[in-house]
Amino acid sequence: MTTIAYRNGVIAADSYCELAGWNQPYPLCKLFTDRAQGVIYAACGSYARCREFITAPAGKRPDLDEHSRVIMFMAAREDRAAGIFIFEENGMFPLSPMPEFTAWGSGFPVALGAMHAGADAIQAVRIAAKVDPHTGGAIHHLRLDALL
Repeated sequence: MTTIAYRNGVIAADSYCELAGWNQPYPLCKLFTDRAQGVIYAACGSYARCREFITAPAGKRPDLDEHSRVIMFMAAREDRAAGIFIFEENGMFPLSPMPEFTAWGSGFPVALGAMHAGADAIQAVRIAAKVDPHTGGAIHHLRLDALL
C-alpha cells in the first residue's frame, strides 16, 4: 500500500514498493502532476492500475478495483476552487469542504494522528513509515500552489 498525507497545500507520499509480498529495491514516485489541468494525482494501492487510470484520457479511464485509489488535488484558479477528489472502485467523490489535513493508505491512521498533533504532511508520512510495514523509502512531496 502506501501513505499519502495532505496538509495546507502540501501533498506527501512514501516511495516504498512491494510486489507479491516482496520488497522491491527501487523507489516509486506516487505523485503525478498535470500542470495543464492544475491537478496533482496521488496513487494508493495497485500502482500499475493507478498509473493506467491517471494516464488515460478523462473520458476513457479504466475502472479501479478494490485495491486501487487515486486522489486528485485540484489547485484553486480564477475559474474554480481548490478541491480533493477520490477515485475508487465505486466511482468518484469530492471531499467537501476542503479539509485542513487528511491522509490515505495503509499508514493513514498514524499519519492522521501525527497531523492532529501538529505534524506537516511530510512529517506525517515519515512518522507512519516508522510503524506501517507498507510505508517507507524516500518521501516525495508537491505543493498545490506550484501548479499555478
